[in-house]
Amino acid sequence: MSPRTPVKPTSSTIKIPVPKTPDLPESLRPSLPTGPHASGLRPHHLDNPAVSGGQAPALGRPAINTPTEQNLQLTDLPDQARSATSRSLESYRVSTSRALPPPDPQGLRIIKNRHYVDLDSGGTVMVAYDTQLETYRAKRSNELLPSGPALYRIGNGSTWGTEPMAASVDQATASPPPRKRPRLVDEPAAESKPSAEDSRAADTPRASAVVVAKFSYSGQPPYTRLAGPDSQGYYRLKKFDADNTEDSVYAFSKDDDNWVLVDPPEGRMDANGQSLAAERLPAWTDHEIWEHYGLHGNDITRFRSEVETSGKQPQWANASQAGKTREQLIRALKWAHPDKSAEERGQILQGYNLLPSMLPRLQQALQEHARVPDWAQTHKLQSATETDPRRFDLLEQEVLPHIRNIRNFELHSLDPDFDAYYTRPFLEAFLLKIGYRKNIHGCLYRTDIPAMFRTEDRTPFELARDGCMLARENHPPGSTTKKALSATFSLSDAKNYSVGGGPGIGQLRYNRQTNKYPGRRPESESGSDADSEGSADESSSNASQAASSSASGSTRQPSEAASNGSGSGAPISLDSERGYTTYRHRQITSFIYMIDTRNVEVVPGQENRFFNHDPQRSNFFPYDDIEGHISVSDRGVSAERIWLVNSSLTRAASVRAIHQAAGHTAADIESATWSGVDNSAVYDQLIDQVAEAGGTVLNWPADGKIFADDVTWPVSRS
Repeated sequence: MSPRTPVKPTSSTIKIPVPKTPDLPESLRPSLPTGPHASGLRPHHLDNPAVSGGQAPALGRPAINTPTEQNLQLTDLPDQARSATSRSLESYRVSTSRALPPPDPQGLRIIKNRHYVDLDSGGTVMVAYDTQLETYRAKRSNELLPSGPALYRIGNGSTWGTEPMAASVDQATASPPPRKRPRLVDEPAAESKPSAEDSRAADTPRASAVVVAKFSYSGQPPYTRLAGPDSQGYYRLKKFDADNTEDSVYAFSKDDDNWVLVDPPEGRMDANGQSLAAERLPAWTDHEIWEHYGLHGNDITRFRSEVETSGKQPQWANASQAGKTREQLIRALKWAHPDKSAEERGQILQGYNLLPSMLPRLQQALQEHARVPDWAQTHKLQSATETDPRRFDLLEQEVLPHIRNIRNFELHSLDPDFDAYYTRPFLEAFLLKIGYRKNIHGCLYRTDIPAMFRTEDRTPFELARDGCMLARENHPPGSTTKKALSATFSLSDAKNYSVGGGPGIGQLRYNRQTNKYPGRRPESESGSDADSEGSADESSSNASQAASSSASGSTRQPSEAASNGSGSGAPISLDSERGYTTYRHRQITSFIYMIDTRNVEVVPGQENRFFNHDPQRSNFFPYDDIEGHISVSDRGVSAERIWLVNSSLTRAASVRAIHQAAGHTAADIESATWSGVDNSAVYDQLIDQVAEAGGTVLNWPADGKIFADDVTWPVSRS
């Protein structure tokens, strides 16, 4: 399809519960935390490294005599905003920036309704607007909502950065960012103050950690790595402005972008700063205990002691809710398989082929009983029984209601790692059961999708005369069995595309769909790029002559594709003429066609990304959010399958019926279209004329959102 016209970005708001941020470790507890910067990352200063939004900054060196009587509890930012700042922009950069149009006045590079921005640090990223942050955020092409850092336009230029304009103001004169007020926990009366021993027996551990960035977008990273990881997962870091290595701190690696500063358990470090092996619960490393429960310092020692005694998770240790559901389950499986790696536990989880509704139950059972429950073992055996006719019934009941939302890129409740929960044979058999097939490229396709929608510059008269719509976009192989014709599952989405697009050069440089090579605009012969009155008259004359010639039958005879559909037969020969004069380059009218795709191979983009993700295989999935590829032979899509939709998206009629209704006026209507007249109303009238004459039309409500599955084709009168 042609490039989409820009539309205002929208973003659904998802409310995510905000986890309570625990207290800071005693060695790193500041006297007063500073609130997050507007971008979610603090400006980089020598004495205050950048940290994640909502986290307290690490001080220059650990305080030895820091008062601990005052218990600080920080109010945290929502996870959605905080996680956006903790991801590196590196994983969001795209490598196709040369194919993008230049930035518009708002600094956005827009193509096919996707927005890109150039970074001040180099590179280009895709973005989407976040209504909560009121700015754009980096996103990946397969994401419904953006997950990357917030980005801000730098002045009125064409580059963007992670800091808003206020961050670049001279710090000596700029107002300081608003401080986040700590919420003070009421201290008990002196006579009822608990002893140290009582505090140790409290239900909730007081240990916590501080997250700091590994990198800085604006300069020197806040910490330098000295050593690690050791056998327990500890790194030794030195603050970049520290005087010597004696001022080092310990940390775990939280992710690719962040350190988490922690206190090792007492007596567990040797003279060289290396951790000693744990005597109790040796199958668990300190890093795993922190990763699973957020514990460090002496709480790790307490955890090891109680688990070795009881064999279960202590009640005071709360499992971390960080990460995806699958990551949490893999962590929980550590109880049942303590000697297995995370990758091995992931394979074990996959072997159970659990229903989506079973996943929370499994996680709870593992936390409470430290073993896989019997019902999960029973389900595993049942799922492996290939002869059971009801093998997939329960999974089908849970998955089918979400297929439409997945296909149409709408919110749904299935786990985004759905395909990773199942063994490959089980998943492929299930997908076959619910109507999917695999083609020669390994892509999922369906043949029961009623219709697809496509915006085109080809008139209904040309398609009716030729008897087909050729696939002329030259998509690289890898999606459909035959040639790929791009289309969308949403009728309203098709309206976002504009006329004249194509792979590098506009399709309006071709006079007919059978032209193999583009022509030349009349004014290009004289070396002028500007439109002139003379060239306009010449173009109009050429268009009129061409339309008359087409209407009189001087063009190629209608192909047999009309009767053969998109299937067998000799391919249509293309016209190899070069250097001909174009007469369609002024066209501004576009057409939305509905294509009958019953019993035709359609490769849906989102369903392949969701059910068929395989990083080891290089498939060419449809790119846009609601895009699918129709498998088309060299003979194209039969005109019998093509219907023109009116400009209000409420009625459609077949291109053959429209051509017949136009009669001898078809040449004049088409000539006006090619000459640059916006005569879409004339085509709307022809559709109404078909309806008034008793012809077959399809009607929809004026404000309805029509998707592919909503189309019901009329019963044939033959």
